[in-house]
Amino acid sequence: MTNLRATKTERVLEYLREAIARGTIAPGQPIREQELATALGVSRTPVREALRRAQIAGLLQYVAYRGVKVSELSVEDMVELYRIRSLLEPFATKLATPRLTATHFAELDRLHLALQQLAGSDAVDQMRYLNDQWHELIYQAAGSPRLVGLINAVIAGCPRDTFSIPGRLTLTLHEHAQILTALRCRDGDLAAALMEGHILSAVASFLAVRRASASAEPAA
Repeated sequence: MTNLRATKTERVLEYLREAIARGTIAPGQPIREQELATALGVSRTPVREALRRAQIAGLLQYVAYRGVKVSELSVEDMVELYRIRSLLEPFATKLATPRLTATHFAELDRLHLALQQLAGSDAVDQMRYLNDQWHELIYQAAGSPRLVGLINAVIAGCPRDTFSIPGRLTLTLHEHAQILTALRCRDGDLAAALMEGHILSAVASFLAVRRASASAEPAA
C-alpha cells in the first residue's frame, strides 16, 4: 500500500529543492510552514517532515526564535558541498560506464549539442537545464536510486549560477566531451577521474569569481 504521507513529503521536498536551485526561493528567505502547505495543497504534517529533511540536507537552517530559512552559503559551505559531489558523482559515473547503451549515448550527444548551440547566448536557465539532464542521464544509468537521491540532495544545495561565469560554458563543453570519450571507451576509472575534475573545476570557477569580487571591493 502506498504511503501517502511519504509521497506528499517527497513532493514538498522536491518543490523546495527545485525552487532553491532555480533561485525562486532566495538564500536567507524565511520558509513559513502554513504558507507552503497552502500553496502545495497539503497538510502541515508532510511539510514539517520535508522541512526537517531539507535541514538535514543543508538546504534550510533553523534560526532560534525566527524559524526556518534558506541556507546562505559561505565559501566553506560551498567547498564542502563540492567535495561531497566530487566523491559521489565520480562513483556514479564509474557504476554507469558498463551500463550505458547506444540509446543513452545518442541522448547524451543530443544534450551536448543542444548545450553547445547555446554558446554566446544569455539563456542561462536553458543551459542549466540541459547540463542537469546530461548529468542525470549518466547517474541514473548507475542503477542505484539511493546514490542518485544523495547526489540530487547535495546538488540542490549548491549555487546554480554556474553558466553566468564567463568562459564556464566553453570549459564545461570541453570537459563533457572528455567524459563522453572515456565512457564510450568503457574506461570507468578514467571517466570517474574526469568527472571528479569536472566537479572540482566548477567550484574553482566559483571561488575565482568570489576572490575577484572581494578584491574589487573598496576598503572600509
